[in-house]
Amino acid sequence: MSSGTVAGTPRWSLENKEGAKPPQGLRRSEDLSVSLALAAMVILPLAEIVLRTSLGIGISGANSLIQHLTLIVGMLGGAVAAREDRLLALSTGVSFLRGPLKSAAGLLGGSCAAVICVS
Repeated sequence: MSSGTVAGTPRWSLENKEGAKPPQGLRRSEDLSVSLALAAMVILPLAEIVLRTSLGIGISGANSLIQHLTLIVGMLGGAVAAREDRLLALSTGVSFLRGPLKSAAGLLGGSCAAVICVS
């Protein structure tokens, strides 16, 4: 139990299921990673423009790096949105439901999303 996990679940997720939040260091590292990737996406093309016009050379593989950074920003941005409970939904109808009906609709929606992701 000293390792901080119970059956592979981090301790912070067991303390308070309603509104449990990851440690502050993990949140900051996630935010920093997204910020660095976005900064690289801005700086890399600008550096290539300056290098091509002034020295006549470019950055090898810059287009591929930008494409990969775009994927990384998308994935980390999705993680940040999930952490802050700000994911987009296809329907707002669930917001009108209350009690067990809202829980059942959330379970059905999550199950459908899981099936789509697995298949």
